[in-house]
Order: sequence, then structure tokens, then C-alpha cells
Amino acid sequence: TGLVGAWREAGRVALHVVGGSSGSLNVGDGRELANGLMRLLEHAGCLRKGLADPGTCLVDTTSQGVSYHYSSMGGFWVPEKKVGDRVAPGHVLGSLIEAIGGRQLEQVRADRAGVVVTVRRYPVVHARELLVRVAEDAR
Repeated sequence: TGLVGAWREAGRVALHVVGGSSGSLNVGDGRELANGLMRLLEHAGCLRKGLADPGTCLVDTTSQGVSYHYSSMGGFWVPEKKVGDRVAPGHVLGSLIEAIGGRQLEQVRADRAGVVVTVRRYPVVHARELLVRVAEDAR
């Protein structure tokens, strides 16, 4: 499931590499990791020669087509969607509730149609922390 599953479902080849902390990976480290992996695949005969030549851009680090949903206040995060779920504008992604009492403080809704690609796992949230990312659905 997830973004890689959605790509495979659409007939695309996908490889998902995870690294970093707190849902992020330094762009330079990500490029270095991807370039090394491409050179390894080329050496193993899985890719044609020259594809992984130095200076070739192999990694797209753009955030175009991705919505970032942040908390506006602190609270307890209760997600309603999981990675790989498809959403439409207005779908509830999750809620912030009071840690004591459970009163709903905020409902977080999708602002675009797409696929949920990350969801915060830790429930305790401070203001302006990343909760969910939704990537544009290519369908």
C-alpha cells in the first residue's frame, strides 16, 4: 500500500527508500543515497550503462503536487486515514483532541484529491507540527 502501492497499481515501477528522522530526509543525503543505489543497479546489470553517470539528475526532490497539513494548536492527534488511502477535498484526515477530556479541538481535512503518503505516528502534538502529507493522484 502507500505511494509505492498506488504507483504499482497504476502500472508504474516504484522503489521506496526510507531514511532520516521525523518524516524527513535531507535533500543532499537523499540524492546521494539514490545515486549510489542507481550505480549499484547499473553495476548489477539491472540498468543500462550510462544512466547513472555523474551529473545526471536521478532524484526528484520537488514538493510540487504535495499538500502539507499542520496542527494549528497543541493537542492529541487521532488520525482517521492511513498511508495509501485515497482522499478527496474535504475528507477528514484526523482530529486534534484535548489530552484530558477528549474534546475535539480541530478537524484536519484534505485540501486536494490524492493519496496519503505520510501520517504522524506520535499522538502528542504541538502547534505547527506536520500531521499528514497528501500527494496528487496521477489518475
